[in-house]
Amino acid sequence: MIGKTHTGKTTFAQDIVKRLNTFEILEADAVSLFLKANFPLLREIDKSKHGVWETPTLKLLLFQDIVKYAFVNNLNVILANSNLSTKVRSENLF
Repeated sequence: MIGKTHTGKTTFAQDIVKRLNTFEILEADAVSLFLKANFPLLREIDKSKHGVWETPTLKLLLFQDIVKYAFVNNLNVILANSNLSTKVRSENLF
């Protein structure tokens, strides 16, 4: 699912999950909040790399692993994010 920030992607995804309950919503924002709550120093380093494309951020690496794990376990996945760039979206997957 693709769209600009605050356009209802998460709300729509949650509605799908309520109706079908065989889907998992995956959002990179949850990974960022996890890093902030549990690893604040690592998150600050990660934030400083935002926009630097030479090395992937920790947030991206963790999110990719979560997506891979979901796919390996045959989970139906809704990717809800605001990455409008096809390149960035494909990097999120693998």
